[in-house]
Amino acid sequence: MSSDPLPPWCLSKGTLFNVPPAGFSSNGGSIDVGVCSIAFDSTASTHIGARHGPNAIRAASARYSAQMNSRGRMELLNLRTGVCLSPISRNIVDFGDLHVYPTDPARQIDCSIEETAIVAAAAQQMVMLGGEHTVSYPSFAGVNKALFARGQPNLGYVQIDHHFDFGDLSSLHGRYYHGSNARRIAELPFMSPKNMGFVGQGDMTSLQQFRSLIDGGYTVSTIRDVKSRSYETCLRETLDKVCSASPGGVYISVDIDVCDCSTAPGTGNVTIGGISASEFISTADVIRHYPVKALDIVEVNPSLDRSGRTAELAARFLYEYLMLAPASCETI
Repeated sequence: MSSDPLPPWCLSKGTLFNVPPAGFSSNGGSIDVGVCSIAFDSTASTHIGARHGPNAIRAASARYSAQMNSRGRMELLNLRTGVCLSPISRNIVDFGDLHVYPTDPARQIDCSIEETAIVAAAAQQMVMLGGEHTVSYPSFAGVNKALFARGQPNLGYVQIDHHFDFGDLSSLHGRYYHGSNARRIAELPFMSPKNMGFVGQGDMTSLQQFRSLIDGGYTVSTIRDVKSRSYETCLRETLDKVCSASPGGVYISVDIDVCDCSTAPGTGNVTIGGISASEFISTADVIRHYPVKALDIVEVNPSLDRSGRTAELAARFLYEYLMLAPASCETI
């Protein structure tokens, strides 16, 4: 664990849902969910600012913890879905901001692998807040490092995103940048195409890259598939395929730019034709039925969204996924 200082934007105020803070000496196995954040955005192609995403998501989450604390435990009827939900009693802690090296992406990768491995070793499930999408690569590698130390098999990887992020080298950024994270994951020695899936891709992409993904055996559901067969169907199909080939479970990476820009303006990409807010929140309803060992949500840039609704959307998704579970009750 590095003793280097954190840059000033990493000094998070509060924790996700006001859960207890945790240190790196926390006992392994006693924590249900370990939250952490990597406020790195130095390879942004358009707008710096995703470094402030973790703080914004944590701040937005406070409304839900306040509601739960003020009204006590009660069953809730989700009028959007017709499903009854009940608060979950689980041990969630927040490890806060991990180290950031804004001018050294290679060092950032190495450090984030080591530190996310510590968080993953201490908890049954890890949730990482970004930051730009670059950090998903070391986060995925770090979680797998912790699993291997326990003698467990590697995870599959599903990316919910408007882009594939399967670029190789950038003349601006080199090997490690927000558009190469999925390729770097694919290159890990324990990964194969059957362990990886993509949902929601809808931007322009290299025709050669797209063909190589399809021909290579990766599971792909583009935004056209989503519009024709529904987002939830495509997500379930992708998770079914990846999980069947990944006995260790799955890591899910969520880029907020999978949402249409009218839904989530606070991100560096202008997404045309992305998924709706309702579709995005339904991610929680789907993934709770799968063995998700780790999850990240990245690319929230509050500097581009004065309304704050992008961070609110991310917090609402985490609230429904982490804090609630389906309950048996009669509906009207």
